[in-house]
Amino acid sequence: AMKYHYTILLPRTPKRVMVGKPINIEYTKKGLGFIKISISQNPGGGIEVIRELNIDAPNGIISTKQYKAFRKMMQDWNNYNTITVKSELSQHFGL
Repeated sequence: AMKYHYTILLPRTPKRVMVGKPINIEYTKKGLGFIKISISQNPGGGIEVIRELNIDAPNGIISTKQYKAFRKMMQDWNNYNTITVKSELSQHFGL
């Protein structure tokens, strides 16, 4: 199992905001495992990241029947690994 939980502190001036909507993915596939990915900006301006992945296939073997679900879990895990922030100054001054 892999589990990460951290907060990225951003400078207060100029204020930085996360680009895009918060991410919240969480699901369990019976006999395969669990995934949770949460990325959001907290009220203090920092960005909170929670990533959990637990593969609990019997004997560590992914069956051909489970492969599609396993592949989706791996795609979700790999697709949400970048955070983009922008300065609010860029909105006000057209930078």
